[in-house]
Amino acid sequence: MKINIAPETCFQFKIILKSNFWSIILYNENASGGGKKMKIKKILIVEGDWGRKSAIKKKLNEEHEGKYEIISADDEKEAIKIINKHSFFDLVIIDLMDAGEGINVIKLAKKGNPLTEIIVIAVYAIKLSTVQMAVELGVKTFLSKIEDHFLDLLLKNVKVLEHKQKDDREDI
Repeated sequence: MKINIAPETCFQFKIILKSNFWSIILYNENASGGGKKMKIKKILIVEGDWGRKSAIKKKLNEEHEGKYEIISADDEKEAIKIINKHSFFDLVIIDLMDAGEGINVIKLAKKGNPLTEIIVIAVYAIKLSTVQMAVELGVKTFLSKIEDHFLDLLLKNVKVLEHKQKDDREDI
């Protein structure tokens, strides 16, 4: 199913009902890597699985020749401490392990920088109410970590966000 989130942006939803949870994967299917870009410089990765966190860091650094400052947290509580210390991030990639704390991380990141982009990643289903709260806070990208091409989808979305941030910052 396709749904227009904004006139210029088409996203694809995959929705699966699992008991009382909805599993939603949202990604920009029109991601392109071309054109002039604003570099995302500072990224926070909130991921409890060390192997997956390392794979994300490695892929981002390979793709962008180590030009990112990447800081990582094992959980939402650690992420809150990091955001309080550093305050400004261009991008937060977060696994919503604890929905309440995860929403707090998103709020705090947006408070430090309203232009902070958020990518929510998840293995398990996320409650629909949590998705709704995240969307209300400006989250537009939800990715399933169980997709075979998860890292490629993540990189595609980072490229789209680089273009979006460039456009947003030019408007300021």
